[in-house]
Amino acid sequence: MDEAYRIALMKIVTLGTLPKSILWTVWDNYFPRRPHRSRHYLETQLAYLFQKHAYDEMIAAMPQKRSKAGVKANPLQRQIKTN
Repeated sequence: MDEAYRIALMKIVTLGTLPKSILWTVWDNYFPRRPHRSRHYLETQLAYLFQKHAYDEMIAAMPQKRSKAGVKANPLQRQIKTN
């Protein structure tokens, strides 16, 4: 399991235990304005954001991992033939 995924998982797990004032502080770090929504909405949007950041970090690290493993090209990628 990648470190980015572990960190995101820990953040997501702790969202449900945070007081709402701290939850708003976390929200303000990532979003420009506050919605008039329920706590559940805040938690789900932040969880989605943390997962997205972890996924983006894993995708960005993928070429380095592939080069360390000695893989030159993506085997699933098809080459487009031009006439």
